[in-house]
Amino acid sequence: MPAIAALDEHGAAATAASTQQPVAQAARAAPALHPHIPSLDGFRFLAAFSVTVAHGYWYVVLMQQMPNPVTAFDNLMLSGAGVGMTLFFVLSGFVIHFNYHKTVPSGRSGKLDFFIARFARLYPLFLLVFGYDFLTLLWSQGYFSGYAFTTYDPFKPLPLYLTFTQTWWWWPIGSTTAYAYYSTWLTGATGAMWSLSTEAFFYFAYLFLAGVLGRLFGWRLGAVAVAAALYGLGYHIAGWLHTGAMTQWVATHYPEAQPDDFTHWMLFQSPWGRISEFLLGAVAAQAVLLGGDRPVSGRTGAWLTYGSFAGLVLLTVAIYGHSRSPLSVIGTQCCASVVAVIIYATAHYQSQLSRIFSLPLLVKLGNASYSLYLLHYFILHDYAQRLAVEHPRVSRWTIYFGMMTLALVLSYVSYALIERPALKWVRANFRPLRMQIWLPATFAVVTLFSVLISVQMRALANAETSQPAGRIAVSSASFGENCDAKLHDNVLGLMRRVCNGRATCAFDYDIYKLRDPADGCGKQFQVLYACGPDGAQQEFLIPMFDRPRVRVTLACK
Repeated sequence: MPAIAALDEHGAAATAASTQQPVAQAARAAPALHPHIPSLDGFRFLAAFSVTVAHGYWYVVLMQQMPNPVTAFDNLMLSGAGVGMTLFFVLSGFVIHFNYHKTVPSGRSGKLDFFIARFARLYPLFLLVFGYDFLTLLWSQGYFSGYAFTTYDPFKPLPLYLTFTQTWWWWPIGSTTAYAYYSTWLTGATGAMWSLSTEAFFYFAYLFLAGVLGRLFGWRLGAVAVAAALYGLGYHIAGWLHTGAMTQWVATHYPEAQPDDFTHWMLFQSPWGRISEFLLGAVAAQAVLLGGDRPVSGRTGAWLTYGSFAGLVLLTVAIYGHSRSPLSVIGTQCCASVVAVIIYATAHYQSQLSRIFSLPLLVKLGNASYSLYLLHYFILHDYAQRLAVEHPRVSRWTIYFGMMTLALVLSYVSYALIERPALKWVRANFRPLRMQIWLPATFAVVTLFSVLISVQMRALANAETSQPAGRIAVSSASFGENCDAKLHDNVLGLMRRVCNGRATCAFDYDIYKLRDPADGCGKQFQVLYACGPDGAQQEFLIPMFDRPRVRVTLACK
């Protein structure tokens, strides 16, 4: 979702652009200096807020349980996640092309400047949030306890996340995929970072497309817009119509993976389809660049501005207002063209709508929208949901609105204290510190380290576990798998280390020492073991782990 982080660069990017030579007739028609468009800051707040509203409704009001029956109101509230992402991606295409249409095609220096700007804007806060989630995951798996390792390998997809490439392809890893690998009960904030990877794909593609887009004008510009819209619809319709065949293909070639993961990636996370939204935004930016100064909205401007906005509302209600609407699968693509028209009209014409989205409060919240996107999971899931559980007499709506307000406040604090200072520091020090050299070297070292750890984890998972007759041999051990499927065998390493080879085994499992893998969920503790190579499989089961410390006892009789 880096689209939400781009708009504060208008001034710097425009100043840099004014020093470059025009690359084509279309670029020569644009002004040398493009002013900041505050209404688009308001729009990026709308995009981030839409996602937050949907996620908060799911976490707090619905408590992550779909009601029965599902109402139209439920569907519309949850639709904010899909519509908000379309707003992000189209807006990203607009602001990236608006800011970099001259500098990126100018040569290697312009491309490096583009990378530095994107890296500085996105990476510091990403690294902070991802680092916290990753350390939390390691803690929950026993890496810091000195007590146990598990067969879950948290290092395998690490290089993909650090390079923002986890959604560039469908990377199956065991029973899950790379983009969802860290979406555990404890690390939901990292699970939302698929959009950063998809956005990074757009940036990479823009390095090759910037020169062509900057030369478009007239009917060619319109033709590219139509082609982008048709490509996006065609890609998603084809995926929708061939869901059964794709599911069967996954089941045949990747039996450990969830068959629906591939279709979900293709129809929602895949940058190969969603790049059409980015291109529509870039085309809208090119149209604004060719249009010169912003006129006061006349009849044409009013029709484009208010007609497209009303069209988006009607499309959202028609597509997402009914739980059985078949268009919900391709709803983002149906809305993308209308969103591009809204952004173009708001940026090009001075209207009441653009003035509303230019209000100082909305502009400030727009600046903080990246923080809102990355931090809202902690506020609404980890804390608001817990409040709803611990205080059932308090209305969930009261908790929802209160914590939504808190999320807005804390996101702006994060922007002021973390995002903005980090952005300035990285920009000022990237070249002097030669980050363009040691940054790839660091990624290479991390990748090598991850490979070595993964090899070790595979060896532990496949180690010989047979024991003599009358001795315990643990084959499976899971704590909280009923809460999260990724917790399967999450305590296998612990149980093998403590119990394998013994006639009896008894110890206290203390969640304050080894960490609760699914806080707030009623977990079961299950161990499957045999006594010797020919022994029958036995089960130790705690159906509900409802105390901080529970006695675990295995025995061979």
